This record gives sequence, C-alpha cells and structure tokens, in this order.
Amino acid sequence: MKLKLEVRENLSGHKALYFPFMSVSDIHLGTKHSRAHRLCSALQHTQVDHLQLPGDIVDGEALLRKKTWNFGPWQRQILGHILRKTDAGTKATANEGNHECGLPGKPLQRNDRLLNHRNLHGKSIYGVAFERATVYTDPQNRQFLISHGHEFDEKLFGKNQSYWYRIGNRAYDLLAEI
Repeated sequence: MKLKLEVRENLSGHKALYFPFMSVSDIHLGTKHSRAHRLCSALQHTQVDHLQLPGDIVDGEALLRKKTWNFGPWQRQILGHILRKTDAGTKATANEGNHECGLPGKPLQRNDRLLNHRNLHGKSIYGVAFERATVYTDPQNRQFLISHGHEFDEKLFGKNQSYWYRIGNRAYDLLAEI
C-alpha cells in the first residue's frame, strides 16, 4: 500500500497537507517547554476535517503557580490557528488531561475561586467541543476511543498517584532544560 498525500488550499490560499483526522496532545500551553513554534508551523501547513485535542493543551497546574498568566506569541498563535480551523468548518474536540486544572479529582483554588475544568464537559466554546473521551470513526468505519489516558492512573499507581505525578512532572522539567 502506497501512502498518498493530498495537498489542498488552506484558509490563506496557500498549499497545505490535508488529513481527515489529526490528534495533538500534551502541548502544555503556559509553560516555556511547550514547543509552540513547531506546532504552530504544523497547524499552519495542514488542513483537517477533525482536530482532536486529547489533553494537556493548557497546563493549568503551571499557570496556577504563576502570578500572571501570559502566553507567549507562538502559544497565542496556536490558539488562533485552532479557532480559525473551527470557524472554517473543522470539527474540534478537546478531552481533559491531568494538567488542565490540577490533579484529577482535586480542584485547585486561586483568588477565592474554585477552578475545576470538569464543568466544561458536553459544552462547546468557539467551536471546540469538550468531552471526557471521544470515539472517532475513521473513513473505513473503524472506531477508536480517544482520551488522555490519565483516568487509568489510579489502577496503575494506586492511591499514590499524586506522588507519581509530582515525580513525573519534576523529571519532565529537568529533562526539558537539557
């Protein structure tokens, strides 16, 4: 079987690679390690029918540790690309991740506000639908369950999952600085 790439015209009239489905996770907007420039380029040069965002798009944990929330220019452009795609008809679905707003099941407080991202499920903001998990059906009518996967952590790590999250986050931060 040969791989065939289809080129179409994107919103700005330039050539773009077309994919019926594209999944992007673990962007961690709000952190300096987000690799936003690379993703921005990928979003600019692709056209998709369904954009899946299965978790950790925004790093709520990192943002809550900061005094002010300031996305860099590349991070803001990512949000702009996603919104332009949904405005042009791309179906976009976001699933919760373990970094969107604190550890799972443990909402965080900031400035006397209770922050819990779970209240977005079943809602749509600017064309992006928020779901716990998504079932994607491909052109061959095969179905795939899409989620961030952190909901299985308690089965893997037991009751000490927050300990393992902290260790993983610290290791990630150290490796990202190399």
